[in-house]
This record gives sequence, structure tokens and C-alpha cells, in this order.
Amino acid sequence: MKQYFNHRQIETHFAGTSEINSGQIKTYNALGVETVFLGTDNNDAGLVGVNNNSGRLRAFKGINEIGNGLQETTEN
Repeated sequence: MKQYFNHRQIETHFAGTSEINSGQIKTYNALGVETVFLGTDNNDAGLVGVNNNSGRLRAFKGINEIGNGLQETTEN
């Protein structure tokens, strides 16, 4: 596991292992809000999530319940 912090001691980057032993990378903005997630879901399928500056999910790419590709974006 590797974590990086800015000069305010707020985490800005994480690369490591999830609770289900899958790899993941997360980035955070200067306030410590998660902005990007790259890793796997609970079924070990790959996924990418992109959040806005307040942490609300704006774009998602992954796999649905039956194994088909899934892509979603939101405006609100």
C-alpha cells in the first residue's frame, strides 16, 4: 500500500489492496475528496469512477450484474 499526502497532510493518492484483496488506485483533490477510483468491484470486475470536486459520482465505467459492459454519466 502506498499513500501520498500534500503539504497540508491531506491524502492525494492511494495505491494498494482492497478488503477483498483486489488492486485499486484512488486520487483525491486538495481537500481530500475522492476524484477518481480505478479498481475492481465486489465481484472482481474492473471499474472506473470519476467524481466531481465535492465527491459526487459523475462518470462510471464497469460491468453490470450479468457481465455486460456498463457506462453511465450524470449531470446533477
